[in-house]
Amino acid sequence: MNIANVRPLPSTYYYHIKANQERLAKNPLFLSPLRNLKQREDKRQYDISLNYRLGSFYLVRFIDKYVNPKVIDNAIKTNPNIKKILKNNGLPVKISEKNIDNNAKAHMFATYLYAKDIAKAVNLSENNSLILYQAALLHDIGKALIPEEIVQKPGKLTNDERKIIDLHSQLGYEIIKTTKIPVEVAELIKKHHYNKDAVKENDICCLILSVADVFSALKEKRAYKPAMQDKEAIDIMYGMPKLSSVFVHILRGNTENRV
Repeated sequence: MNIANVRPLPSTYYYHIKANQERLAKNPLFLSPLRNLKQREDKRQYDISLNYRLGSFYLVRFIDKYVNPKVIDNAIKTNPNIKKILKNNGLPVKISEKNIDNNAKAHMFATYLYAKDIAKAVNLSENNSLILYQAALLHDIGKALIPEEIVQKPGKLTNDERKIIDLHSQLGYEIIKTTKIPVEVAELIKKHHYNKDAVKENDICCLILSVADVFSALKEKRAYKPAMQDKEAIDIMYGMPKLSSVFVHILRGNTENRV
């Protein structure tokens, strides 16, 4: 499926959760995969995952089509660079499905929505928007090849562990290269975490994606931290020199105006 033919739904992430729950309640088939999530004590994490499933049907299918073990296994078999990267860093060739579960997909979906808000605010071109949106929806696919004990570690990462988890950008690039996704999207995934060239070249797509990714991550509950409110997350981001303060400011305005 080509995402170019898909029209994203506006502000899907901002729908009232209660209304969504009532809508889903009418159809038990849609509720069934969410029952375990519904029992979680942390309602915020449930809301994120529920909004992922309630988002544009085609966008959810787009994520599921590529962020799955079958695609990643095929990439391992057809792209020797993946095994080389893992071997050079002392990592096993193993797919960690926990790292690409519904919560991980919900993060990528939310990142896309925040990136879309910023892109619209700066009138990003249609071509660049298409590249940005696809990269946002797939940006953490490389974490499937990072050991679960590192990605899901409840405490602070060591320097060595941080270097390993940072490999997910390069691994994501290598995975996406084996698909029909445009190479520009793969390139953006490779540099979606801060890099000096992106700032030097004023790579607007990379800068937007970095801001959206960090904001989404801060707002979610992770093994190593609790979820944050919008204001707390924005305040922290203003103190992060690697992020574009211009785009952080746009994001702040969007969250303050949210109904």
